[in-house]
Amino acid sequence: MNTANLQLTGVLAGIGALLVALRESGALSASAVDEALRRAEGEMITDAGRSPGLSAANVEATLFPIRYLRVVNSVWEPGRAMTFSQITAEVGRLKDL
Repeated sequence: MNTANLQLTGVLAGIGALLVALRESGALSASAVDEALRRAEGEMITDAGRSPGLSAANVEATLFPIRYLRVVNSVWEPGRAMTFSQITAEVGRLKDL
């Protein structure tokens, strides 16, 4: 596996844990987190400054981290932990809907 992919895995797991901590502390609601991530996803999709030669697969790759965090936010329940691979599988499942 590419080292950058391994680093992305660690960064996403860490940010996901921070997101859960923010939810657990009551600092952010599920809807506030989802709204922020939904906006970020929309901005990535409509970014006029994006390279015109970027393939559809590359656009999907740029959206993956945001979608990963949206899944973490949507499935989080106190005491329920999901692994990185379970979350990524859910991202893939939802992308195809």
